[in-house]
Amino acid sequence: VDMDPTQFLMSKGHITAVVDTEAYVLGPSALDFIALEYVLASALADAVAIGYERCLPLPSLEELRDPYRYLYRVMDIQGDVPLEQWLAQPVLF
Repeated sequence: VDMDPTQFLMSKGHITAVVDTEAYVLGPSALDFIALEYVLASALADAVAIGYERCLPLPSLEELRDPYRYLYRVMDIQGDVPLEQWLAQPVLF
């Protein structure tokens, strides 16, 4: 997750798209939501969920959370965090 203001396309004051300018990959939205659980506070996660649900239902994360969290830990996306601490991150979506 590397979002910053340069990656949002807007029209009439509303975000219409997110563009990753450094790289691109096609993947499940659930993978992004798992990553967002590590970088967003609860209130911001609620706002993201509300905005997302205006377009699509939130993906179901129950069965995917543990393997996707493990994948992100192996990739060291937030540094070398102890595995138990990493997997115990609060559920936001």
